[in-house]
Amino acid sequence: MSDSSLQKGVVHSVIGLFLACVLVACGGGASEPDTPSTEVATPPVATDPVSNASSGVTQNGLMNYVVYRVNSGATAIETALVPAEVNNPGDGAGQLILDLALDRLTVSTTDTWESVTWPGSFKGLLGLEGNVGLVCDTALAASTEQVGMSHNMTAVTSVDELRGKSFGVYDCAAVDTTVSTDVYKFLDNGTLEDAAGDTLSASDVAALFGVSGLNVDVLNLKLRAYKMEQAGEVRYAMVLLSEEVDTLGNKTVGVELLISSPALR
Repeated sequence: MSDSSLQKGVVHSVIGLFLACVLVACGGGASEPDTPSTEVATPPVATDPVSNASSGVTQNGLMNYVVYRVNSGATAIETALVPAEVNNPGDGAGQLILDLALDRLTVSTTDTWESVTWPGSFKGLLGLEGNVGLVCDTALAASTEQVGMSHNMTAVTSVDELRGKSFGVYDCAAVDTTVSTDVYKFLDNGTLEDAAGDTLSASDVAALFGVSGLNVDVLNLKLRAYKMEQAGEVRYAMVLLSEEVDTLGNKTVGVELLISSPALR
């Protein structure tokens, strides 16, 4: 496969751009991380609300999210505990009110959460009945991604648990954040495969979940995974943390959301 054909298929995704480098430009295989990591990082989880906890946006109550976001200086990724309130007054109407910033952010629906409306310059998506989310502010030039995992999500601490699972990738760079920009699958042998059939080795995949992440040239990537049981099925979501430092020392950081198939709900 040529450089151009691979890059066209992964233009929106940080993982995709990474694979383009590793599998093509860098000579067909990822270098080992600078500091090999055998420890799987345990991601933070949101604490349960003190009362009236909600299992998702279709139920009235309170929700807490652990949110990964780019800091105000766009120099690092920070985490925060963000409380939220769900109100469903009836006739299909509903609101998810998030304390993301100085002004509360209200995401609304008129069709019982089959679709959602974002206020002002915001866009994003809610998945797994609102238990995972991506929030973007299109009015700001700097990276504004915020990825949230609710108090109903628990940490995944074994990479083996993800084998055989497929994930769609969602980010703020896409015109429509509710459409997956790429699809990745964890194979039974521990490798990670993209839609074109290219793979990352099992050791590189393990490094992605390690404390230090996976380093290739100027790029560092980390994956942090979560799960919950929904309608008798265990569903998974992940946040991708990326950091790149160019030759002049300029840093670019970002977050992306990955949700296990099928689709969002």
